[in-house]
Amino acid sequence: MTISVKKIHLWRGDVDDQPGTLVRTLQGTHPDVIMGYSYPGGDRTSRRAVIEVYPAAEPNSTKPTLLIQGEGRLGLSEEFYGAIANEGINIDFLVAQAVGESFSVVMGFATDEEADRAAAIARRL
Repeated sequence: MTISVKKIHLWRGDVDDQPGTLVRTLQGTHPDVIMGYSYPGGDRTSRRAVIEVYPAAEPNSTKPTLLIQGEGRLGLSEEFYGAIANEGINIDFLVAQAVGESFSVVMGFATDEEADRAAAIARRL
């Protein structure tokens, strides 16, 4: 089983939460990762959202982030997240998905040292 582990830098934009904002933001890009969410509250005309994209021509996120991809197997998530917890590493954010036999995980950490330790764990799986 092959697992790819990369330290990445996201572009992060604080945007209007309005129809069409995502497509305008992504225009001319070819991202591997797109994450977005709106902030709660506010009325429909004043709501804000965040869009994060990788790769980006001008990354601006300072959050240490890993992109982990590969072929999945039963129990892999529990093994990986358990090993991270056992090492005392806190995950700041996580977006994960499995499609067929493959998986993709984007996870952020508070420090580069934590990201490096989590990357080493992922490479041992």
